[in-house]
Amino acid sequence: MYHTNLAPVLAVLVMMLVSFCHGDLDCSSPPPGSCAFYAECLESKYHCGTAGYPIGYGQKFCEVFEREADKFSPSGQEFLWNNMQCLQRSLVAPFIHNNTLSDCETLKQTALDSHPSCYIESGYCDIPAKDKFLLAKIVLKNDITGIFWSSVKLASDVSKRCISEGRNN
Repeated sequence: MYHTNLAPVLAVLVMMLVSFCHGDLDCSSPPPGSCAFYAECLESKYHCGTAGYPIGYGQKFCEVFEREADKFSPSGQEFLWNNMQCLQRSLVAPFIHNNTLSDCETLKQTALDSHPSCYIESGYCDIPAKDKFLLAKIVLKNDITGIFWSSVKLASDVSKRCISEGRNN
């Protein structure tokens, strides 16, 4: 008797749980502290594959930094979370709101081009040198995507901007 009355309630709870776990991500406003944007918003729309930027670089490094965040200082952790969100938000206008861009190479280049500004805006210049070294070490250790030289150029560009702004720790 009670089991038949609970069936509809359980069905609703299961649906709510599934919706919560695989919920509809608002692609126009990626939430802080989440890496889901890359798979749910970019990869599902552009289908660049596991070696493409959304999965092979964006999501991969987002998840790596998420796992490694506790190794950073408090200011380094703040930088990581702010940077993750900035990098995702920088792709909303050109790739989520604009339906004319559909090339995976353009997506990758636009994403990589956004890195220096996001790093600066997120406080890279102000984090301790130990965190900068750890960041570089993590990128180098996990770069199996062939974007190594882009990462070196990024580090150079960001460091130059930090120095020119007099904000290099």
